[in-house]
Amino acid sequence: METYKEGTKEILNILEEVINKLQSMETLAVYRDFVTDFIVELGVRFRDWPNAKSAIYSKIRQESVNYGQRDKECISKLQNFLQAVNMTVEDIELMIRFKKRSNKEFHKGENLKHLEPKEARENFEASFPDSLKAFKDSFRRVLNALDHWDKYRNSDMLTNNSCI
Repeated sequence: METYKEGTKEILNILEEVINKLQSMETLAVYRDFVTDFIVELGVRFRDWPNAKSAIYSKIRQESVNYGQRDKECISKLQNFLQAVNMTVEDIELMIRFKKRSNKEFHKGENLKHLEPKEARENFEASFPDSLKAFKDSFRRVLNALDHWDKYRNSDMLTNNSCI
């Protein structure tokens, strides 16, 4: 009888976990398009959005705690702009992370392996199948460019753009 109770309890715990995961996926599905709509509107309304967006994505990609010196001007402008709608840069970071998590969760169902940027870079050469060989060199250059830009984000080697 005790084994039966333990088995039932374990099944109930698993069911609760599955229900929570489904609720999470439903929330991601419902709200992800609003994030996209918001980002599009932000791009139209905030003149320096391309530079601020680049800084935010770089911070997320590098798992940094703070923005680099070069990015602080654009991020400060974004913070000032967002005050008019009672938002912060942290809200934007969370929305971008929400969207990334949504993409990750929904593509899990396709039996795809998800890698963090560093892990993807380490496994790049072995992970591209022959059927995608035509894209490999260009994709390698994309990864190298991201690495280079992230590495030199706070140096004068980037651009003459005032916000980057």
